[in-house]
Amino acid sequence: MQSELNDDQYRLLQTFNDLAAGSPTTDVAASDAAQAAEFDPRSLDFDAALTYLVDVGLLVGAGGNRYTITVAGINEVQRRPQL
Repeated sequence: MQSELNDDQYRLLQTFNDLAAGSPTTDVAASDAAQAAEFDPRSLDFDAALTYLVDVGLLVGAGGNRYTITVAGINEVQRRPQL
């Protein structure tokens, strides 16, 4: 899947990847990712980016406030050059 992510979405996806150390089996708390990506976890910008990443299958819910980056999400981070 080749998605066109905006800067907020990509920054959040990259942060989930970093916090999971590139592993599709490591759950990451959304609040930890928000803080690391410099989002307010209660902001509409964070919510919109997180919702989009889940909707397109780059993240999956892992229960509660935790998410796991998918293989497609890892590939997306690797595909896009570092900003």
